[in-house]
Amino acid sequence: VSRENSDDIYSVKASLAIFNQDEWRDAVIFQSDSEKITKVRFQYQTREFTVEKKDGKWAGTLPYKFKVDEEKIGKIADIMSVLSSAKIPDQKFEGTGLEKNSIIVQATGEGIDNTLIIGDNNGEDYYYALKIGSDNIYLINKAQRDELEKKISDLQ
Repeated sequence: VSRENSDDIYSVKASLAIFNQDEWRDAVIFQSDSEKITKVRFQYQTREFTVEKKDGKWAGTLPYKFKVDEEKIGKIADIMSVLSSAKIPDQKFEGTGLEKNSIIVQATGEGIDNTLIIGDNNGEDYYYALKIGSDNIYLINKAQRDELEKKISDLQ
């Protein structure tokens, strides 16, 4: 161990557990307050729809107005506000399926603009994910991916 700006080196008889980590990269994809999310846009290859929170109630607004179950959209808002990677894969875009834009979910609100693209399965029940505005590729679990792949009827 050495002090900053010093050429002196000291031996320490202590466990420096901070250096005993398997993963140094930040696994946090989103870290925000779900209560501040007021709009969620779902975009898939064959469909797109939007739900919005107005006067404390969630409702579908696009492509037409529809009722939304508060508990179901709450789970999605929770994922889209606080999401961490299950694993961090090799940072190679090829073979991830992210370029297909198969699933795009955008959660916006007061100071929040969280957009996630979900790609292919990595062969181990994890799915590649990319946060818009970041170059980092993550892996999310199947349950998270399934919770974000919805039809309008799934939210009613």
